[in-house]
Amino acid sequence: LHVTQGDLEKEKRKLQNIFAHGTESICSLILGVRPRSVFPAVLNEIQERQQFLEDMASLGQEKDYIDIINTEISQVNVLSATIMFI
Repeated sequence: LHVTQGDLEKEKRKLQNIFAHGTESICSLILGVRPRSVFPAVLNEIQERQQFLEDMASLGQEKDYIDIINTEISQVNVLSATIMFI
């Protein structure tokens, strides 16, 4: 299974909606997705957020974003773990 950047953005929006509003089951989103195909995308999401925090720290603004970014990283980790068990 090949995941494109557009697919990732679509899934990111879906997940943001789910985490914000609880409108869709995570399991229904990820059925049929192979864990190995998703792992690079999950790793990339985490790395992007960590890099953002580093950038904000260098600007002295880390405290404004650290809780938000750590929550997002945690949510990505939960999704990754969920995918691995399907």
